[in-house]
Amino acid sequence: MQQSDFNKGLSYVNNAMIHPIAAGLMDDLSAETYDVFSRNEQNEQATQRRMKDVGLWSLQLLAQAFLMAMAGSVA
Repeated sequence: MQQSDFNKGLSYVNNAMIHPIAAGLMDDLSAETYDVFSRNEQNEQATQRRMKDVGLWSLQLLAQAFLMAMAGSVA
């Protein structure tokens, strides 16, 4: 197994001390990345729900305006 230049300069003790820190950072980074993707997905779903609600509201408003125009032309 080939060591990187960084690992070549580390003593066994220093290397043993750094590995748990690096592993913890990777775990934290992985958890944070998952959280960001999860929040993004939730935001996309909320945006889609809002767009659907606005679309339905617009159709209701259009139908109401049409019915009011028809009622005005009949009277």
